[in-house]
Amino acid sequence: MSDPREFNFTSSNKGTQVNIDSYWVKAITVESCTANVKTPIDLTNITITGTILKADGTSLVSLAEVGDNETTGFYVSDAVNGQFQLVIEATTSGVLTADNLGSYDIRFTDADSKTEVFLQGKIEFKLSASS
Repeated sequence: MSDPREFNFTSSNKGTQVNIDSYWVKAITVESCTANVKTPIDLTNITITGTILKADGTSLVSLAEVGDNETTGFYVSDAVNGQFQLVIEATTSGVLTADNLGSYDIRFTDADSKTEVFLQGKIEFKLSASS
């Protein structure tokens, strides 16, 4: 019998899957769109934070800005052009299990301490074919 969670995490419904014991990165560009013209949003004065939660709402991983793309968190690769990466390094994914299934959020806080949720999604940590 197949794992019933697989249905919820197909690429067609935009579920995110991370292999346990592996490095994973997702590049994100923040843009506004006016009259079909995309313009990058400057992230220079924005603090990026987030959380990965289990399905029951308990915290798995707290995410903060980091100084490189080798450390779990948010690496701002080009603030002026709105580019950052969500990174989960192998050490972090290695302490998670295939039962860790839930959601993530990414929050932006501006210079006036106003916080808004930028992105939310589903996430599953799974064993890779070689595990």
